[in-house]
Amino acid sequence: MNKSAPLFEPTIAAIVTPVVLATLMTAVVEPRLNVDSLFLMVFATSIVSFVHTIFLGLPAVLFLKKMDKMRWWSLVCVGCIVGCGPTGFLLWPLGAEGGFSHWDGAKVVVLRENGIPTSAGWAEYTNTVLLMGAIGAISGLTFWLVQRIILHRNLTSKLRVK
Repeated sequence: MNKSAPLFEPTIAAIVTPVVLATLMTAVVEPRLNVDSLFLMVFATSIVSFVHTIFLGLPAVLFLKKMDKMRWWSLVCVGCIVGCGPTGFLLWPLGAEGGFSHWDGAKVVVLRENGIPTSAGWAEYTNTVLLMGAIGAISGLTFWLVQRIILHRNLTSKLRVK
């Protein structure tokens, strides 16, 4: 990868990608969501995406750039780790006291009983962490694609000048 590869536009794309994905997923799952709730979700997702990208993703990208290891697959892996790492840590179900359950639309699902996650609790935890990892991986791929597009555009414009 070119040492002068752009960072600003790909970083913005990596921040926007989870917001767009979350909005699309919410529109599919909850099509009757009111505008205020949707705005709040977009705002919260933007903040979380910004923090993940700037404080976790960008340092990893700079490290990969320094090591000359910026490839599509390395950015996908970094995005996955940035997406699922903090989520897995923050939502870790062990050590929490008491119980927790939710209504799934048909019945009450017990996720934690006496501080111990049930199989449904572990399944929900795993699904959430994997979903965040997938969103992060897509953001990493978006970063790489935007960077490649900009590099290609810059190269072709330099060739036309000569």
